[in-house]
Amino acid sequence: MDSGEAAGEDGRERDFDLHHPHDHFFRRMFGMAETASAFFLKVVPESLRRFVSDPGRMGLENVSFVSEELRGAQSDLLWRCEAAAEEKEEGQAVYVYVLFEHQREPDRLMPVRLLFYLVKIWERHLRSDVASAEGPVSLPFILPLVLYQGSAPWSAPLFFGEMVEVPGADVRGFVPDFTYRLESLQGTEWDEVSPEMLRLVLMVMKLVGRGAAGSGLPLVFEAIERLPEVGEHGKVIRVALLYLFAAARPEDRRAMIQELEATKTKVGTEARSALEALILDGIEEGMEKGMEKGREEGLQLALERLCASGMKPEDARRLLGLG
Repeated sequence: MDSGEAAGEDGRERDFDLHHPHDHFFRRMFGMAETASAFFLKVVPESLRRFVSDPGRMGLENVSFVSEELRGAQSDLLWRCEAAAEEKEEGQAVYVYVLFEHQREPDRLMPVRLLFYLVKIWERHLRSDVASAEGPVSLPFILPLVLYQGSAPWSAPLFFGEMVEVPGADVRGFVPDFTYRLESLQGTEWDEVSPEMLRLVLMVMKLVGRGAAGSGLPLVFEAIERLPEVGEHGKVIRVALLYLFAAARPEDRRAMIQELEATKTKVGTEARSALEALILDGIEEGMEKGMEKGREEGLQLALERLCASGMKPEDARRLLGLG
């Protein structure tokens, strides 16, 4: 497998990756076909909408091209999107390559990085059985899509050709050139986003990018209340809250925990909401004491508090996943 891997839905929210919270949240949310399809329909050119309108015809490739060195600033996902059966004569499939830029400032080398990633994707295609067949070689279309979270205005070049010093107009044709679709979260208007689950995901990402994870919690609660059914979106809600907490400033986390404990949401029963706040409490202590040790102590603290609230020890242990 290539470097990196898309995270799957394993239901273990307390295993949230505190070392790479942006990467974890992006992969969990945009690794779901329903979320990816809804987002793509909002941002791709008209001619590509037929490829991304049906989540059932979208497949997530188990691959990443972002190096470990850049993982703290970027994350990526590659979706293969097929046309409907009656449209396949116009193109079997296209790829949407999503690069999530989660640093505060834009990457001025973005066109160069994208060129490298696009070539890597085409290299994978050329190694496949499809490309090894006899006849003319064709390369699939790839839409490079940059999802930018930062608050600073985007200042990186939008075209690769802008970065190449050309000595004369008669040699410009020798320079490769392309552009990419840029979606800046800071310019997103919530009234324009649907469905509600996608609105929640983008809202959380925007708040984190603005450094407003703590102060934005009431807005997130309002978005949660608008979700039609908790059962369907429970994991999204929990991961979104964990991401907000992990990205918040340390001085904001205690206030966030108090607000979580005082607020009843559609995340589930009151016990489940209280448990989530306690797990977040343990995560905060883990940040201060060391990740693994802190998580264990946090779970022990959650167990003690649930028992003190009147819950039977065996029920509390089962609720915490401690057996």
